[in-house]
Amino acid sequence: MSYFILNQDRIPSSHTQQLSKFPWFDASQLNDATQRMELGAVFFHEKTKNAFMYVQADAALANGQLVSYTVPSTETVLAAGSSVALQVLSAAGLTPNAEVGNLLYVENGGSAPGPTILPIKANAASTITNSLRDLTTTQNVYDADQLSAVLTNSTNAAIIRVGHVSVCTATLVPVGVALATVTAHYFTCIQVVGVALVQAIGNGTALVAGATAKPTAAGAVIGTGGVYNAASSIVPFFAFTGAGPELIPCMVNFMGNL
Repeated sequence: MSYFILNQDRIPSSHTQQLSKFPWFDASQLNDATQRMELGAVFFHEKTKNAFMYVQADAALANGQLVSYTVPSTETVLAAGSSVALQVLSAAGLTPNAEVGNLLYVENGGSAPGPTILPIKANAASTITNSLRDLTTTQNVYDADQLSAVLTNSTNAAIIRVGHVSVCTATLVPVGVALATVTAHYFTCIQVVGVALVQAIGNGTALVAGATAKPTAAGAVIGTGGVYNAASSIVPFFAFTGAGPELIPCMVNFMGNL
């Protein structure tokens, strides 16, 4: 997921209206049905230097859970009804226009245009629009995001939901820590840098203060048994051997994973 850093004293002019909405520790914005700023905004707390990122939760989250990027959903594009600007999916189930701003990856399928990533500009239950009519001309042509050819029937595809997170597991890459109980599909802030309270389980592989920890099931962390795990970016500051999960202070730094 792409991200951008917002600074209090040097905020881009395009984001000045968001300055008053910085959700530092405003609990109302940690479980919010309304989107308050652009997904992927990263900001540092002036005093603690902890960093946070604004995201949408695709699953219910609990305080202290590790989160990862939402795994893309796989789709199949049908040739019948599809065009260079609209892709018909084999299965319905999408919420109309809920995918706008996300991305559609399509495989080669044995013909042009080859593997590509398309912006989603509109969607219905079983269709995705990747190109709109260019209203800046009088020629009624599609914009530059149109495909060079209609996709082959049954082309494999995936919807990449940029700025969306779900509960991390032992096999996924953590990108942050949930700061509150979050309702599925609500907007929230996750902590990406600094000292955070993280759900921990210590009766499998104990957490050792100052040693690395790693993700396990249900968004918790476990110890690494003394093995350095650079990818985890999680260092407990408190030893724990209990069953848990229990909130344990950890230094986290997920900026390299964003």
